[in-house]
Amino acid sequence: MGERRAFAYWPVGGFDYPLRCGSIEGARAASAVFSPSAQAPPNLAGRRVYRDLLRSDACEMLQRLTPALRTVAVTLVLLTVIGAAGVVDHTLKARHMNRAELSEWYCEHNQTRCGGESSSRLEDAWNKRERGYQLALVVVAAAGGFLTIVSRRQRANTAISGDPAA
Repeated sequence: MGERRAFAYWPVGGFDYPLRCGSIEGARAASAVFSPSAQAPPNLAGRRVYRDLLRSDACEMLQRLTPALRTVAVTLVLLTVIGAAGVVDHTLKARHMNRAELSEWYCEHNQTRCGGESSSRLEDAWNKRERGYQLALVVVAAAGGFLTIVSRRQRANTAISGDPAA
């Protein structure tokens, strides 16, 4: 029973191959599991294309969704990208603002580090960019919602009429 704990079992082709950690047998069994001829278990995240290369199934999964769900998925991805860009931009703005305010303080009190960026100009530029991010979020969300409603109505009309061209 104590020896059984030293093994890990890999299911390959319907058989459980014991492999000992750090042993030649373990390496052979692991290479059998990960060989191109071994039947890989179904995986939602990716599948093997070559020996050590995984390929994403995201495009195939997106094609299996209904048009309305596909629109929602694409809209959510776009909203996430725009939001992440806004967060990164805000973080960079905060770093620049801290440096500019420190330089302004030294310029006012010690008459050194003068002539750098103005913190008020940096804040004004950020406010304009922030409005752009907010506008982009609203436009993408509205367009995604509109396209989702349109595609659901088209699908409902197709189901009622029975005509796939409608």
